[in-house]
Amino acid sequence: MVNISAGKYIIDGPLRLENDVNFHIEEGAGLLFRIRYERYMPQVLTHYENADLYNYSSLMYVYQKRNADTTG
Repeated sequence: MVNISAGKYIIDGPLRLENDVNFHIEEGAGLLFRIRYERYMPQVLTHYENADLYNYSSLMYVYQKRNADTTG
């Protein structure tokens, strides 16, 4: 379990969840993502308007993982 307690956090790239992870954000916690495009490479498979395509990684990326949860 990854627990994010109350406060503001600057994130410098995408968060990638792996198998068997619960990413829990407590009340009062804030994640502020910096936009540095090179940090969101390599491109990953995404889905947009019923089409699969490669694009920059999302802020939180989970692909083909099991038991990966985001709660809070």
